Amino acid sequence: MNIYDDVKFSKAVKDELNKSGTKALPAAARVARELFLLHGYVSHPLKDYHLEIRLGDELDQPPETVAEVLTGNGFPFHVSGKRLYIKKHALIADFLTFIGADTAAAEYINAQIYRETSGRIERTQNFLMSNMNKTADAVARISSAIDILKTANKFDNLSIELRMSAETRADNPEMSLKEIADLLGVSKSTLNRRIRNILELADTL
Repeated sequence: MNIYDDVKFSKAVKDELNKSGTKALPAAARVARELFLLHGYVSHPLKDYHLEIRLGDELDQPPETVAEVLTGNGFPFHVSGKRLYIKKHALIADFLTFIGADTAAAEYINAQIYRETSGRIERTQNFLMSNMNKTADAVARISSAIDILKTANKFDNLSIELRMSAETRADNPEMSLKEIADLLGVSKSTLNRRIRNILELADTL
């Protein structure tokens, strides 16, 4: 089932229910199935998590009573007027399985896995991009500081440790601060302190 339109997805779920029949379903599941077939709607899981049942005027039971019955079977539907709805993907997948829509339930489970995986990839990419931007900014600042100090004929007067730290940072923009510290044989805090001293010296000129 690869349908991304909500209305078509709901129709596909109902088509699946109509084909599967009710023989293997317990009585409570058959009632829930009929309610969904008559009044149900479920969004496509790649767009939203939402399943609802809009009760018609012909039903003589109040929505709260129907919700209690569904809740008693493990599905705590919320009530809004004549609308009963759930919005948690796991509950929706379980409800679809309960009423016999196994394919649609699998679609919800797979969509959740896809969403979570995509979310992790996006967060990782954002983290890496943020770090790259920070590194680029740090390299640009130390390069500018070196230029300022050289223009003022102050750079060669610095200690060899400060000069090496500044030039190694500026010459290796692809390396992390820890990698540069390891290359110089110093701690990251020592390298940070040296770079901060150089930036402060440049700021005074």
